[in-house]
Amino acid sequence: MKKICFATPCIILIILLLTSCDPLLGQRPNNYPNTVWVSQEPDMFFIVGEAHTIGRWGVPFAEIEYAQIVKNNEIIELLCGLGSGSAIHFYDPSGYDPETGMLLDGISTGDTLLFTGLCKFGKYKLVVTVDINRKGFLDDSITEIIFIREDISE
Repeated sequence: MKKICFATPCIILIILLLTSCDPLLGQRPNNYPNTVWVSQEPDMFFIVGEAHTIGRWGVPFAEIEYAQIVKNNEIIELLCGLGSGSAIHFYDPSGYDPETGMLLDGISTGDTLLFTGLCKFGKYKLVVTVDINRKGFLDDSITEIIFIREDISE
């Protein structure tokens, strides 16, 4: 009986500890301020700015400030955001108001969404498996995008 009384609180404590952990903590690109994440195919990159907060467990957090892709020899600016879990989203910035940080009236995220993917995060490498490719924005042959992290000072 004593073993059961001791084991029950230990099991509850372990469950609480495991459910409060974020397995991706410190692995997402926005946890690496002042970096640029570069892909060769397709030719694109995004920039993570300076850390503006220190999140849980002292991990820095920064916003993705700029993203672009070169498509048919044309530079196209993108909005890039990390979703919950392992999602990443790329949007057409034409429906975005930089002053408010919101989408313009009458425009939904579905209207401006270009493509999304599921990520495998690493300290120096981000692998995005393309999940949704709206309006054929990416070539159909692109099913995976590999980004390599570089410091901006490089």
